[in-house]
Formats: sequence, structure tokens, C-alpha cells
Amino acid sequence: MTYAELMSKIKKGEPLTPEEASELDKLSRPAERFNEVSAKAQKLESELKAKEKELEQLNAQMLDEAQKLQDEVQRQLAELSGKVETLSAEKNSLLSERDDALKSLKVRDLAVNNPTGAHFADPEYLKYLLNKEKVDLDNEEQVKSTMLSLKEKYPELFRVPAKGGSGAGAGNVATQPKPATKPVKDWTDADKAKFIREGGTVEQFQALIKTEA
Repeated sequence: MTYAELMSKIKKGEPLTPEEASELDKLSRPAERFNEVSAKAQKLESELKAKEKELEQLNAQMLDEAQKLQDEVQRQLAELSGKVETLSAEKNSLLSERDDALKSLKVRDLAVNNPTGAHFADPEYLKYLLNKEKVDLDNEEQVKSTMLSLKEKYPELFRVPAKGGSGAGAGNVATQPKPATKPVKDWTDADKAKFIREGGTVEQFQALIKTEA
């Protein structure tokens, strides 16, 4: 008998013979086994999907944590970079101030001790002129030629040091320039240079100008 015939007999309430019962058992067992395997497969598939979803969530969480960590590292690097730039700028500023102070000392010394043999009246102005001419203070030849040129160009800014002489207190007496033979306003650079060579000072030059005013 077929599986359908056996099931029809069971539905009618007719008893099965031992042979029929054995046949039904053979025919129905594969279906039951299939259903059992199918149910287990569905359960495992459901568990697998749940694990995959859990893994996706973990990966997303890891990516989020990694991004947060990367952002924090970038923030700290930017902060450190800013501090380094600030310190570098402060360092450069201090070095510049130090170099400027050292240069000012050199110029002050040069204003007194220079190849012209005269004293430059205004060290700050001398520093300005030297910077303008881009003079290297460590280059003796350049310094010498520049100072001689400045004395010719601005003789009124150079003072001849007081010269010593015989007699009591003579060492503190400065050489007096000869009286002016023409108005100061008409002086040429050569006249000014002569005035300086004869011991004239900036104060004396200014006094002559005031006298003629």
C-alpha cells in the first residue's frame, strides 16, 4: 500500500495489520527526520544571524572607539604642535632681542672707538645708519670704509676727543675750534669736517646755529 492509502485507512479508524504498520513506519520516518533536521537547521541559522548581528555591532563599536581614539590623538597632536610653534616663536624673539642687544653694545663701542679717531655723537642713529647700509660689524674693512664715509657725509655728528697738554688741568681741556669765517648755514661738508677736526662738538655746532638765528 502507498503512504496515502495507509493514512486514509488510519483516518477511517481502521486498524493496520502488522505489515501495514511496518510499512507506514518506513514511509513516515524520512519525513520526520527531514522535519527534525530542518527545524535544527532553522534554529542554527537563526543563531548564526544573531551572532552576525552581534559581530556587526561589536565591529561598529570598535570602529567608533577607534575613531574617538584617533580624534583624541589628533587633538593632542594639534595642541602640542601649537605649543611647539609658540615656544619656537618665543625662542626666536628672545634670540632676536639678544642679538639686537649685542649689536647695540658693539655699536656703542664703535661710536667711541672707530677708524675715524672721532666719537659719533648718537650711537642709536649710528646703529640705524649701519643697518641701513647692511654693515657686517665683524668685517673690519667694511666697518672702516663705512665709518670714514659717514664722517665725510655727516661731519657734524662726529666729535674729536679732548687732547691733553702741558700745565695743570690741561688734560681735561678740549681743543677749541677756530671762529667761523662765514655763516654756518653756508657751510659745505668740507667746512663741517674742518670744524670737527679742529675739535668742534655737536653742542658747539648747535650753539653757532642758535647765535646766527
